[in-house]
Amino acid sequence: MRPARLNGVEEIVNESDGNTPGTPASTTTSVAFGLNGFSEYDFSDSRSTEEPISGGRQGFAQNAPRRNTRTKRPLANYLVDEEVIERQPILAMGPYGVKWHESVLTGPQNAFKFELRDAYLLVGSMMVRSSAVVEGDYAQFLGWFKGLCAFIELYFTAEEDVLYPALEKDKPLGGLLIRQKRIAFKEKLAMILQAINKTNHKAVGDGLPRVVRQVKRALDKFTVMLLGYMSEQFKLIPRILSRSYKPQEGLKVTQNFARVFIKSRDASTAVVMLGRWMRAELPDKLFLEWRYECLSKAAQLKFPIWEKQFEKRNLIVQIFAEKRKAHISLRGEAMASMSSLGSLPSMGTFGDLYFEN
Repeated sequence: MRPARLNGVEEIVNESDGNTPGTPASTTTSVAFGLNGFSEYDFSDSRSTEEPISGGRQGFAQNAPRRNTRTKRPLANYLVDEEVIERQPILAMGPYGVKWHESVLTGPQNAFKFELRDAYLLVGSMMVRSSAVVEGDYAQFLGWFKGLCAFIELYFTAEEDVLYPALEKDKPLGGLLIRQKRIAFKEKLAMILQAINKTNHKAVGDGLPRVVRQVKRALDKFTVMLLGYMSEQFKLIPRILSRSYKPQEGLKVTQNFARVFIKSRDASTAVVMLGRWMRAELPDKLFLEWRYECLSKAAQLKFPIWEKQFEKRNLIVQIFAEKRKAHISLRGEAMASMSSLGSLPSMGTFGDLYFEN
C-alpha cells in the first residue's frame, strides 16, 4: 500500500494486488472521461510496481527488466543492440466464439484490449525515438488518444446501462463487482486518462522525452488495473449467464451493448473499434456473425464505409510504427559504421534512450 497524490489529497491505492478494483470512494452512478469532474492524477507518483496478475496470461511480458528485491522497483531499462527492453502488460485476447456465455463478456473486453495495443505501439514508438520525437508527434498522439478515451467512456457506459442491469435483475452482484466499488474503480481509471490528456502543455522542447516516459508509466498503471478488473469479471459473469440465461438472451445483451455504440455521437468510429479486433484475430465467419447478428440493419450496411473512414483516421499507428523501424535501422547503421572504425561510443552517448520504469 502506498499513497497516490491526487491534487494534494492522498488516496490509498492498493498496488499489491492487481486484481483488486479498489474500495468505494463515492456513490457516483456514472463515469465521465472528459476534462472536467475529476482531480488530476499526479504523474510523479505513478511508478508501476504491480506484480503480474495471477492465474492467467494477463500481466507483464516476460522480457520485463529484473526487479530490485530490496526496493521492489524494476531496474532501469537499457539498450541492447537494436531493441529497447520494455516492460509492457500482456494484452491477450480472451476466448471467443466457443461458449456463448463467455463471448458475451470477452467480445467487448477483447475490443478494449485491441485498442490498448495500439496505444502501446504509439507510446513505444516515441520512447524508442526519444529525443528525435518532436512536438508534432506528441500532438498527433494526443489527438488519437482522445478518440480512445471516447471509446472507453462508451464501453463503461454500456457496462452500466446494459451488462450489469441484466446481471443484477434478480439480485445485486457482490464482492469486487458491487456497484459502489466498480464505480469508484472506474473513477480512478478516468483520472489516469485525464492526466494523460492534460500533458499537452508539458510536452515541449527537452521535456518531451520525460513526458513520454511518464505517459508510459501511467498507461501501465491503467492497463494493469483494467486487466485485474476484467479478470474478476471473467471469474463471475460467464457463470451467472450460463446459469440464469439462455443463448438468445445472451445475444440480446450483446445487441444492446452494441446499440450504445451505434447511437453514440461518433458511431462511425465507435462501432468499428468495437468490432475490428475480430478482423485481425478471428476467422471471417465469426466476424460476419457478429456484424449481422449484433448490429442494426443500418449499421450493417454502413460498416464497410465506416471501416475505410476509420483506416484513414487510424493511419497514425502505421506511421508511428514505420518511424520506429526507420529510427532503429538508422541507429543500427550508425553503430555498424562506428564499429568498422574500431571504436564504439560509450553508453553515455545513448543516455536519452535509458528509460525509467
